[in-house]
Amino acid sequence: MRDGRRRRGHGCGESPVAGSAHPLALFLAGAVFLVAGVWLLTAAARDTLSVRYGVHTVGTVHEARGDSGDGRLWVTFTVAGAEVTHPLPPGTNRRQAGHGDRLPIVYRADRPERVVARRDVGHGPLLFWSGFTAVGLVLVGWSGLALHRGAARRGGVSRW
Repeated sequence: MRDGRRRRGHGCGESPVAGSAHPLALFLAGAVFLVAGVWLLTAAARDTLSVRYGVHTVGTVHEARGDSGDGRLWVTFTVAGAEVTHPLPPGTNRRQAGHGDRLPIVYRADRPERVVARRDVGHGPLLFWSGFTAVGLVLVGWSGLALHRGAARRGGVSRW
């Protein structure tokens, strides 16, 4: 305010997003992160809980079988002396396991069709997807605040 004019932006107490021209874009990106994060966190928690006391072994990865067409990877492993083949969950990373690769897995002893790649079980994936969800929450909250402040400056919404 050196020359009598009030400056806008980062230097006068506004957040960087509040002065941003695109808080709606940040809101939409945050919503995508939030929805995807919740969905993937739920899947990771379900997979982790379903094989919590599972049997650890190594299986052989195969591409999609027959006419399933869902693009999932399948894994063949031995259960009680017999070879079985079951699909891995849809979230399994295809880049880390290809056709013919040996992959550490965990399956339920009472239901071997519940098979999950070992790296997709436990605290690591849960923490990662929790962080992904948190990024979505922060973006939605931050941009929502910026949208609210922008509307208040224009006189459309009363300030709190």
